[in-house]
Amino acid sequence: MPSYVRIGFRPDRWIPLPWLPAGEAQADAVRDFNGIRDNELSVFLVNTQADGLRAAVAIASKREQKAAFGYALFDSAAINALGIQIVQTNGDTPDATVNSWHYELQQLTFSRLCEIAKIIRQPNARVEDIPLPTFKNRVKAAIAAGQLDPQQVDEKNVAQ
Repeated sequence: MPSYVRIGFRPDRWIPLPWLPAGEAQADAVRDFNGIRDNELSVFLVNTQADGLRAAVAIASKREQKAAFGYALFDSAAINALGIQIVQTNGDTPDATVNSWHYELQQLTFSRLCEIAKIIRQPNARVEDIPLPTFKNRVKAAIAAGQLDPQQVDEKNVAQ
């Protein structure tokens, strides 16, 4: 199923709490959208969970990662059904293939952002951490496979 992927999500903010109505996200989850600029949300369209992980690693590899980091993988068809303006643009990762998967969700309103959060809370979505050792191993493997341009990867992400 095609999905959008975005990094910077903390899984603990997406856990269903006992008091939380079904399908709702806790208010703390809004902090995971702190990268919104000019009412746009940058996402990458992927077809498999493996591609989602590849995109998350590529996005994160440009900046030093000091700990595990989270990413969200959520239903692109549900997002598209919201009527949000979606524009394909070139991504800015060290992975040329991942860059071709980049989209901007544009002209976002607060209510549409809330709808996106509800979609991320759906059972078919995933919000999970990538442990730092796993991330570093994936970066090294992607460089060795020619997927990541080592000149664009933060050198601390390949150091032991």
